[in-house]
Amino acid sequence: MVELEKYIDDFNLLVSVVYDTHQGNPPQSTRGDVKYLVKLVQENSQLDYNQFALEKEEVEANLRCWWVGYVKAYARQKPGIHIRQYIIRRSLFDLRDWYLHEMRIRSSGPIYVPKKAQVYEIDLGYLLTGESTSALSALTAYERFLIFLKFNRGMNTLRIAKLLQRKRGTVAVQMKETLNKVRRIIDG
Repeated sequence: MVELEKYIDDFNLLVSVVYDTHQGNPPQSTRGDVKYLVKLVQENSQLDYNQFALEKEEVEANLRCWWVGYVKAYARQKPGIHIRQYIIRRSLFDLRDWYLHEMRIRSSGPIYVPKKAQVYEIDLGYLLTGESTSALSALTAYERFLIFLKFNRGMNTLRIAKLLQRKRGTVAVQMKETLNKVRRIIDG
């Protein structure tokens, strides 16, 4: 690919910025795009999902595939900027999204809870009947989390299943059982 050969220095810089920053050795640069990428990776590395082993070859392979698509898109769209600028800008956003995705997918530990999590207290009895009850105290932490995702975050079963890395049917059954349990508690 001609663009990869032409802009190999930019390609290698983007790859090394993501890899080195993930390893805890962010490069010092005055380039705005490098600073932006370092900031993104550092912020998302601190989320403490589960530190995964990022391979430099993996970053290179993804970026190489994206660059082929960028060149084709540039030829189709003919934007008013130089192809180098176009490729670098698109690379920044795709690298950011890919890195976030990898951080979440490779998490094998407990469910992610941010360090500065806002605590929500949901009184389901009040929501269902208008009366205050302590229905949540009878639920397990997992059941409360399911309720939180469903009603507070507005997630559907498929999104909850992806987040929890479980099958959709399993989550649907667990959600149904949890809601039935809440109904039994409220009904007395």
